[in-house]
Amino acid sequence: MANDLIRDGMKSVRVPTRNDRVYKNECMFSFDTPESPTGLFTSLTTWQSFGADFVDRDYEKHKNPIYLKQVWKRVASTEKDVDMTDKPVPTKMAIGVEGGFDLEKKPFEKHVSNYLVVLPSRQEIKLPNEQLPSIITMAIDAVLKHDGVERAAQVAAAWEEEDRKESKYARDLPQIDNGIKISPDPRQWQCEESGMTENLWLNLSTGHIGSGRKLWAGMGGTGAALKHYEETGRKYPLVVKLGTITPQGADVFSYASDENDMVIDPLLADHLAHWGINMQKQTKTEKTITEMQIDINNTHEWSKITESGSNLVPMHGPGYVGLENLGNSCYMASVMQLMFSIPEIESRFKDHAIDLLETAMDDTSEDLLAMMAKMAVGLLSDRYVKPIPLYERDPVSSDGLRISLSPSEQHGKIRPFMFKTLIGKGHPEFSSSRQQDASEFFQHFLDKITRAERAGLKRLLRSPETAETFVQTSALFSFQVEERIEDVQTRKVRYISRSENLLSLSIDTSAAVNIAQFQEFEEQRKKKPKLDDDVEPVKLQVPLSACLDMYSQSEVVENFKSPETGDRGHALKRTRFKTFPEYLAINLKRYYLAEDWTPKKLDVSVPMPAELDLSALRGTGLVDGEVLMPEDHVAQGDEETQGIAPDPAIVSQLVAMGFSENGSKRAAIATNNVSAEASMEWVFAHMEDPDFNDPPVLQHPTPNGSSASTDKTEFSPEAIISLTTMGFNDSQAKAALRATGGSLERAADWLFCHADDLNAAVSEVEATAGTERGEREDSDKISHIDGTPKYELLGFASHLGSNTSCGHYVAHIKKDSHFVLYNDEKVALSQNPPTDLGFLYIYRRKRI
Repeated sequence: MANDLIRDGMKSVRVPTRNDRVYKNECMFSFDTPESPTGLFTSLTTWQSFGADFVDRDYEKHKNPIYLKQVWKRVASTEKDVDMTDKPVPTKMAIGVEGGFDLEKKPFEKHVSNYLVVLPSRQEIKLPNEQLPSIITMAIDAVLKHDGVERAAQVAAAWEEEDRKESKYARDLPQIDNGIKISPDPRQWQCEESGMTENLWLNLSTGHIGSGRKLWAGMGGTGAALKHYEETGRKYPLVVKLGTITPQGADVFSYASDENDMVIDPLLADHLAHWGINMQKQTKTEKTITEMQIDINNTHEWSKITESGSNLVPMHGPGYVGLENLGNSCYMASVMQLMFSIPEIESRFKDHAIDLLETAMDDTSEDLLAMMAKMAVGLLSDRYVKPIPLYERDPVSSDGLRISLSPSEQHGKIRPFMFKTLIGKGHPEFSSSRQQDASEFFQHFLDKITRAERAGLKRLLRSPETAETFVQTSALFSFQVEERIEDVQTRKVRYISRSENLLSLSIDTSAAVNIAQFQEFEEQRKKKPKLDDDVEPVKLQVPLSACLDMYSQSEVVENFKSPETGDRGHALKRTRFKTFPEYLAINLKRYYLAEDWTPKKLDVSVPMPAELDLSALRGTGLVDGEVLMPEDHVAQGDEETQGIAPDPAIVSQLVAMGFSENGSKRAAIATNNVSAEASMEWVFAHMEDPDFNDPPVLQHPTPNGSSASTDKTEFSPEAIISLTTMGFNDSQAKAALRATGGSLERAADWLFCHADDLNAAVSEVEATAGTERGEREDSDKISHIDGTPKYELLGFASHLGSNTSCGHYVAHIKKDSHFVLYNDEKVALSQNPPTDLGFLYIYRRKRI
């Protein structure tokens, strides 16, 4: 019976190549892994994996019956030195920093059992099995040996960290015509001096094969390749590591004294062809230098670094599931734990998880709504609250194992690799393995989820009633700011509104309440640099009220051009809230750029209250006795008639500071040409935006000074030309810009993503723009939820480190009147939450 089913399913079996995407370590719909009690099922057709709860659904959808089932069990080791093969692979070297190295891991071995499973009967055949058809055996072997998408992403990120440069010697590299041809058989490769067969480097100029230098962990090497370079007069610096050559590239090193590093050879295929090597036919047989660095770091003593606070009481259960660090992913973990502590987000993605997963696209890893549902179930249900069990040897049992009596010290956790990959896709920073700014990621997340919810609105709406009350996730945090600008020359005013989702507060250290104590402590430290352990450092303590006063106080705007007199003078600008959101996100600006452009940290204490009343900061709008400024009048044909144009004086000041012209124009437009200082603040807040250097979008001002509706937006000619040169017409370019909020980069992505149905997509955008004209007021009400300005602290993310590009993030979230610490995979009851040292705070409106 089983043989018949296997024969029937053989036609759907495919053998993956190195370049194919193989998801073999994580379920597409859940966080099940091979270590889950029921194992992980990998389709031998799509190479996607599924937990036991979801594999039948995949079979029903695709009717591909042949699966590889992997079951891994952790077995307690009795040996001191164990090759911990199941440890998550770090992606960079991190000293005293979470990310890249596992924390507090007990040594264990991995017991692996593999099975061939045939659906729908779920008949299992233990592997290896010599009676299986060769195509199935080849597919199984290829999947098991494949790096998988996670390993490939880690290596790519580590490669990116190295920032390899093109060698200056590559394009004019001399190659001697000495008749040498390199055998395509790796078994024939050996060092010409020592006869070694590993760690071999081919000199691209002479054809000499020599072993590399002895590596950090004592791996073999005599340095023959380097000696050959020296003995030939240091004229031939480029060498390639044999065994790493693939159609995508290889490890190339330059021995030249002014490079002496891994480099890029843009003509590598031609240089290899000179020695008879066809790069397109090569497959990898040895680890690259990047992979070796990762593996060596993996066993470095830094992996034994443990976190402090081991006396904290661990928390277990739904809502107390940790997020495993994927390599400097703590910024994402802290923000997402905060997001999933919000009831509205839990309801949207956990309560409707099945619907969102069942309607997901074929490649679920590209579907953000499905990934959010997956995250919600993983963090907020009891599915992963239990730690992975530990086994011990038992010669009596059938598989030689039994559950260990030793208590497991691990927490319930999930490994959000697919989510991190998707949420960071296309972003130069969040797609990397570098540490990031949590507040910037918070805003990035809101932008991504907004676009996903708009595109998948039908999946989120289940009845006409929910359509009327639907509120986008980003709207929970969105609020309007009211800026009042008073022309000092005429005493007339202008009110400008803009949308924000983050309240960024500067910290005025001159307002500290303990300056005398701080100065006394600093004097003591100068006299005695190394203080006693029991001496607690004194930090400046700045009250939150001082930060709010600094935000709301009137400031002088220099070089303001009066729209009535046309003369330049002074203006006064005051900022207030026009609306108050359901959830208020506050960023304390602890990090700044010093005068020498180096990042600095304000190591100060800002006690944040458990309850916050911002009633005094509500805007008033135009009041009796105030007179509005007239609209700007410009000559016929002036570019300002096309919309709010950037002030050339502001742009020139920013360009002189080293910022791009487009970015400077965007800053001036975004701040309504108020001042160079305001534009500079906008630059610092948005310089990492993907579209920062795109041509700006010119917007028509409305009588009250705010921007017009999206359908009235005129996009810059540069943006339209950029898209039309790609082969699209004007209407398609404008529709793409309108659909993506004017972002040139996103507009290009939108056009290529809709290439198959572009005309229909353009028509839909144009129809939506027409509908928005009649629904703009209702839309504005939905996107800015207003209410009482009284809040209570929900949670906060703290950062340890000298700047946001390094260090570590943790989150503290209030649950059942107690704060809980979320430190990546570790979740514990917090004894002393540092509410005065946070970086990003989330307040929720008080329930009255």
